[in-house]
Amino acid sequence: MTTLLAAFAIAQSQEVIINDQALMAALNTYGEKVAEGTVAQNNKDLQAQLSRTSAKVTLPKPSPLAKNDAELYAATQKATVIFSSFGLCGNCAKFHPNPASGFIVSPDGLVITNYHVIENASASAFAVMTPDKKVYAVTEVLAANKTADVALVRIEGKNLPYLPVKKVASPGDTVFVLSHPRNNFYYMSKGSVSRYSMDRNTPWLEITADYAVGSSGGPVFDPTGQVVGIVSMTNSVYAGETRNSDLQMVRKICVPSQAILNLIEK
Repeated sequence: MTTLLAAFAIAQSQEVIINDQALMAALNTYGEKVAEGTVAQNNKDLQAQLSRTSAKVTLPKPSPLAKNDAELYAATQKATVIFSSFGLCGNCAKFHPNPASGFIVSPDGLVITNYHVIENASASAFAVMTPDKKVYAVTEVLAANKTADVALVRIEGKNLPYLPVKKVASPGDTVFVLSHPRNNFYYMSKGSVSRYSMDRNTPWLEITADYAVGSSGGPVFDPTGQVVGIVSMTNSVYAGETRNSDLQMVRKICVPSQAILNLIEK
């Protein structure tokens, strides 16, 4: 059995086996650069730019990335990023990372995450990291919508892998989520679209695919790798009126992809 396990491990590429510790170490190394001042502590500018409501940019036309499930993980992983703030904890001089999720939507460095992920005045800087541990500073917030919980930012990158944005998915459609729940990086889950709902005059996409803390900003995509939504929040349903009663289900509430398209000036 040991020989078989060793052979399996050798056969797997580095892209398949996720080393969570190595990814966290790379984020911590970037945090050291923030502390040293070799990386700009530009979060004050980013917070001011959250008031921008639209951007003059062009997204690539939707097209399939993967032909089957075997291709899907590798195709979507390349463009899914760890979206992290860096800031002081108050107990030491280190600039600690606080990882969430996001994804690239254009080869020239356009990245999507949640508004609530980047709305953090106490942070000093934000950056995104790709699966190969390359880290890119977030240089600008191009457009954002607090109510819809979506933000479009820029990083300084060229010829980057990206996820195409599709307009809509229908209830019952199969969807996947790729995100970083509690620093378990590049975790894929599968489910379906359960419904669209309205809250605060805002449409939301509800799905059954699993996610958790740290997944915010992660892509929700169809079986071809085209984005149909963004992970946003959860809502727990209890048998009674309080959290002391039995937990019956957890609603997974996401931003529909139309909210991304609404940030683009027509």
